[in-house]
Amino acid sequence: MNQNNSDIISNNPFSGKIDVTSNTRVYTNTEQELIVITKDKLKLELIESANLFSSKKGWITPFSLLITIVVTLTTADFKEFVFDPKIWTALFVFTGITCFIWLCIELYKLFMNWNKGGVDYLINKLTKEENKK
Repeated sequence: MNQNNSDIISNNPFSGKIDVTSNTRVYTNTEQELIVITKDKLKLELIESANLFSSKKGWITPFSLLITIVVTLTTADFKEFVFDPKIWTALFVFTGITCFIWLCIELYKLFMNWNKGGVDYLINKLTKEENKK
């Protein structure tokens, strides 16, 4: 079993050249780029891209809650149930204001990250950082 590499290669029937041009047409119209990156750097970039992507959908929850609270405040006639009706109204107003502030923060994140995130952004960022070296 102690054969050196040259014996293994010379005995391999596939190690020689194979003529594929006799009945085959080969079209070469490909240009490839190779990005070499370490695992930890890729992990950090993927985490950042995932955060950017999720920030684009972060406005949906506060917007939905705000619409629900506004509709409830405009249509509901609060009755006494555990708390006084004025406390229920105040609780809904406070929650509505909180949701409005949350919505403003999420919309700010959305507009700040509008052109960021996505596959093309990640590839461009990785290749630009490689070119800086």
